[in-house]
Amino acid sequence: MIGQRLGQDEADYPRLGKRIYRQVGVGADIADLDSLIHPVTGART
Repeated sequence: MIGQRLGQDEADYPRLGKRIYRQVGVGADIADLDSLIHPVTGART
């Protein structure tokens, strides 16, 4: 495996149906891919 240690990172685990978010100084969170909400940004309502 090759990668960088960025201050902020995310990765998907498709076989597990999970996504991990990691941020230096905050820690990590794991979310179910099926429960993620993808809002439309930049659009005026």
